[in-house]
Amino acid sequence: MSMKSYLYKFFHEKTNDRTENGLVKIPKDKAHWPSSWKEIERKIYHRAEKIILRKPLATSSLYELLLRRNSDISKIVSGNISIDDIASLMSAGYGQLGTDTFRRTVPSGGGRFPLELYVSIWGQVDGLPPGNYHYDVVNSQLEKLVSRTVSPDTVHSFTPLPWVADAHGVILLSAVFERTIDKYGSRGYRYILLEAGHVGQNISLAAAESGLSVRPLGAIDEIFFESLFSLDSEKEQVVYAIIF
Repeated sequence: MSMKSYLYKFFHEKTNDRTENGLVKIPKDKAHWPSSWKEIERKIYHRAEKIILRKPLATSSLYELLLRRNSDISKIVSGNISIDDIASLMSAGYGQLGTDTFRRTVPSGGGRFPLELYVSIWGQVDGLPPGNYHYDVVNSQLEKLVSRTVSPDTVHSFTPLPWVADAHGVILLSAVFERTIDKYGSRGYRYILLEAGHVGQNISLAAAESGLSVRPLGAIDEIFFESLFSLDSEKEQVVYAIIF
């Protein structure tokens, strides 16, 4: 099936350039950030009636997980992680529920399930050697890919953040756009990003439950990983990254 020229593709490719042709300028030194970036804005309807909401019960399992969710860099680089932990994160993130291929751990627009999950490991993961893997959802297994392995010394090739070299690796979510776009057109791009957000949250909560620290990361070069995993960038591109 040929790829149609929907608007979503223009937007996705244009935003690969983080500077937007020089319009976006973010000083590295936070001291030079404008004051508006250091404040959290919120709306308040001063004349509206106020109705106080009860705080979540301390016994709420979900609330407890949210409190325990951790993206502390020091805990990511100093913690231990195993293949069983990876299995837990992948299954919670996008695993199939039972034998029904239309039931996963997240909702999907039109039941199209456009995402694919990959893992790149360059640090110590007990039971899983450094390398690049694809997550086989149906059989709940990792498929080792024949591609060059990222090393701590080459992490700078895809991110300017030095601490990432001391992490264990990254979980990557890619989108095979046509699965959803063919049904919904460019609006399907919204559904794809929403679905990726659901997966990312599930992985974060599964990590919290296991006492692990993970961190969603925007400061990566998605094109680097698309090349690393030999993705056909006309059809499949990286939309989310989670460091662990």
